[in-house]
This record gives sequence, structure tokens and C-alpha cells, in this order.
Amino acid sequence: MWIARRSPTKSTFPGMLDNTAAGGLMTGEDPFECIIREANEEADLAEDVVRGQTLAAGGVTYTYITHEEAGQAGLIYPEVQWIYDLELQPNVIPRPKDGEVAGFELCGIEEVQHQLAHGKFKPNCALVVIDFLIRHGILTRDNEPDFDEIKLRLHRELPFPGPHKLESFPN
Repeated sequence: MWIARRSPTKSTFPGMLDNTAAGGLMTGEDPFECIIREANEEADLAEDVVRGQTLAAGGVTYTYITHEEAGQAGLIYPEVQWIYDLELQPNVIPRPKDGEVAGFELCGIEEVQHQLAHGKFKPNCALVVIDFLIRHGILTRDNEPDFDEIKLRLHRELPFPGPHKLESFPN
């Protein structure tokens, strides 16, 4: 799994581990077009590679309360992350492009799990990694006693207006 390390100059969660590419969805923007844009901006991945090989994988919905590190403490923040999987060919290597990422590392699943268990991922990115581990049968009821609770918390009902109905997942 390609893992990004956030730039040490980022104002939020500097130096923490992150998804290969992710970003804010602009008003009216299709989530698939967003990931194409972000993959190019953050990981220097060509549009044709992303457009041709990316698979919609669902999403996570959750609410968190912000900390000082996120800018202001105590704000209730509902969020949706549309998730896409992209299996890169061995000759395609993500490279930092826009200064938001310090670098990328290709990690085995055991290393990813270790970093996750030690709080090295940006919190909302950890949720996406956990979702990946569940979808790929790595994290299961057999090896995680809180499996059902984790799945429930990854897919919260958000009682707020906004683009968060994953059943109408685009692409």
C-alpha cells in the first residue's frame, strides 16, 4: 500500500501518515473528478492512469470533534470520505508534487497495521485504512473483538444536510 507522509510544514497534522491522495470536494464537484485532480496534484499520477484504473470502493461517514491541531478545538464536524481503490503498476510510483506531501512509501500490510496501531496516521485517514483492511478481509470478526462496533462507527448516519448519501455513490 502506498502511504504518504504529510509535509512537516502542513498546518494540520504535519508529518503524519496519510492516504496516497485525498482532498476537499469543491461545491458541485463529482467525487471521482476530485480524486483525479487530487491524485495529480498530490502524487503526480497521470489522469489517464487514475481515470482508467480507479474503482469506487464506497465510503466512510463519521462525526468528530476538532482539536487545537485542526485549527480550533471543540467544533462538531460531520464528514464523508468517498473511497477509491487504485492498484498501481510496479513502474508507476507516486511522487510529491504540490508540497503537501513529504514523500511516499510502499508499505506491506503488517507495517500499515503497525503504524495504524501506534497512531501514526492522520485520524480521518486511519478510518480509510481500516475500511480497506475490512473490505479486503484482513480485519475480521475472527481477529478483531470490536469488529462490529468499528464497522458501525465507519458508517454513521449523518443527520445533517450535505452530500453524504453513499447509496448514490458516483462512478
